[in-house]
Order: sequence, then structure tokens, then C-alpha cells
Amino acid sequence: MKEMLHQAFNTPKNHPKSKPFIDHVLSFSYFQGKVWFRAYQVVNQFEEKFTEKDDIEKLTLIEIGPRFTLVPIKIFDGTMGGDALW
Repeated sequence: MKEMLHQAFNTPKNHPKSKPFIDHVLSFSYFQGKVWFRAYQVVNQFEEKFTEKDDIEKLTLIEIGPRFTLVPIKIFDGTMGGDALW
């Protein structure tokens, strides 16, 4: 499950539009048989935007959405079929 989510939401390595620093955080949690998804933005407490020079003590996470849950029913070995892994 972790590898599947990583491949779906990860930015490809050396992508031309990827930024050289982290300004968003995606959270995936597994609880009560569901995968909970949350999206956060890293911001400076005193300013609107995050810059590379900001002190780490001043940074906070603000939930920006979207927020949703995924209910896994069956995960197959292949793309559209194969052995049931889960």
C-alpha cells in the first residue's frame, strides 16, 4: 500500500517543475480499515509565504485540503487483475 501511494503521489526525480525545497506535506494514515489523506502547507507564522531562509522554529503546518478517505477493497498483483494481494 505504501509503495502504491508513493508511486501515485510522488514527484518524479529531476522533474523540471519541481521546486528545490519542501512547501507542502501529504499525510497518509491507516486507521479503522481506511486510508486517511490530509494535505498541509508549510508556512512562516509571521509571513504569508515560506522561503528557504526561514528559521525552522517559526514554521507551522496549515491544513489546506483536500481531505478524503480511501476504503481499500481489493488490491491485485497486476494492473486490472491477477492474484489478490490484499
